[in-house]
Amino acid sequence: MTAMTVLPDRLTALSVADLAALPTTQLAEIVRNLDDLLTWHKQQRAKVDAALDQSYAERIQKVRADAGKDF
Repeated sequence: MTAMTVLPDRLTALSVADLAALPTTQLAEIVRNLDDLLTWHKQQRAKVDAALDQSYAERIQKVRADAGKDF
């Protein structure tokens, strides 16, 4: 990820009209940075979900089996 020139706190304060008025290069940079952030978020979410599965999978399986929902 490259250094952002429009930081998230500033981005949230910009209106659609403000964004539309930005130079094309800066708007393209924002799009790239948002794409990078989305990719990062998905990777981190997958890691956390895997940790939850690892931590609680046995417990969930036992509870479901005890409740007769083992399918």
